[in-house]
Amino acid sequence: MGTKKRGNGQGSVYKLANGKWCAERTIGYDAAGLRKTKKKSGFHTKKEALAFLQSEKFAKSLARFACSLVNALSTAHSRYQLFAIHSFSHLRSTLAKSPKTPSFRAFLML
Repeated sequence: MGTKKRGNGQGSVYKLANGKWCAERTIGYDAAGLRKTKKKSGFHTKKEALAFLQSEKFAKSLARFACSLVNALSTAHSRYQLFAIHSFSHLRSTLAKSPKTPSFRAFLML
């Protein structure tokens, strides 16, 4: 009978000599290529340790989503700024040619 395995990046759960359970996950690699791990021990049951790994996985995916959302918003903001600058300069040059609406032209020159 085979043992259950977790996939790559899902972490490890093992029992310590004192009877407690430990959860460990690789969070990345340093410049030398060595693994950086996050480890927490002291769980009374294996289910608690597995729940910790799942909560860490959720927190990591939530942080990744937040970063992608911030990047998307900053990209949209910069595109809007470029559009506004181009549109405003085009509007300014168009109205500068027209002698009509002097008050609006004065507003644009501010």
